[in-house]
Order: sequence, then structure tokens, then C-alpha cells
Amino acid sequence: MKVSNNAKHSTDKKAEKIWDEVYSTFEEFVPSANNMNETNVEFSPIKTGHGAESICNCWQRRIQLAVQKFAGIIYNTPPSSGEVRDDARMDLYYGRIQEEYSARSHTYPKDCPKSFQKLMKTYYFLSQHPKVEVDFLQMGRSHHQSIQTQFRDKVHL
Repeated sequence: MKVSNNAKHSTDKKAEKIWDEVYSTFEEFVPSANNMNETNVEFSPIKTGHGAESICNCWQRRIQLAVQKFAGIIYNTPPSSGEVRDDARMDLYYGRIQEEYSARSHTYPKDCPKSFQKLMKTYYFLSQHPKVEVDFLQMGRSHHQSIQTQFRDKVHL
């Protein structure tokens, strides 16, 4: 998100340059992520050295596709009585949506994960994160005002 957050910074670049930046950011934070999760038995250590193209392929063929399908199910499936969208890890609603995702997974392309469980934190992060942050210079003032386009219920990737 650090790389794509600033629209002015990111739109002037070719895709390869953006993925090179994503790769360098990924390589920078993987060791600390592995260290923070050493005691977590459900965590598989993240391997480094895959390269920018590999990370791009993983995003485009697996993560983005799965998150879009999951978001589509959410968009078309409102919460039932007693279900809320506030807690992605514990809520009955998200559990039901994950089951629906898995039930439909046989129709997804082969690279798309059949279970959404490992991507739930990714979905939750993306759905709570600003899609675009743009700096505007206000007339007659020397400071920048940050305008963020928020999205909460839908993920537009």
C-alpha cells in the first residue's frame, strides 16, 4: 500500500518500476514479519528472493482475483440477523461468506485459492485502507491537504 497510495507518485511510472518498488518494500519488511510471528504455530515463514515478477504474478493471479471474488460475494450477500461486518476474524457473517466462497471455488481459475481463510486479513486490510491518497495545494496556502478516498463495504482493486 505504501507504493500505490500516492497517486501522483505512482501514476507516472511504468508497471515494472512499480513492481520493483513493491518487491524492495516486500524484501524490507519480510524479516520483521517472520520475527514477529516466530511463536505463531499457524504462521509459515515468508521466503524472500522471489523477484518483482513473481510478486506481481502472485498478486494478479491469486490474491487480487480471490479478493475480488470474495468482495463480490459480500456485495451481493447482506448480513442476516445477528451478523455484523465489524470483526473479520470472529464474525459469523464473514464465516458464512468464506463458506460461500469455498462452495463456489470449483468455478474459479486454477490459480485462485479454494479457501479464503489465509486471505481474510488481506481482505480486511484492503477494505479498511484508503484506495487513493491525493495531495492538493490549497489556493493561497502553502500547505497540502490530504484527501483520501475511503471504501469500507466494497473493495475496488
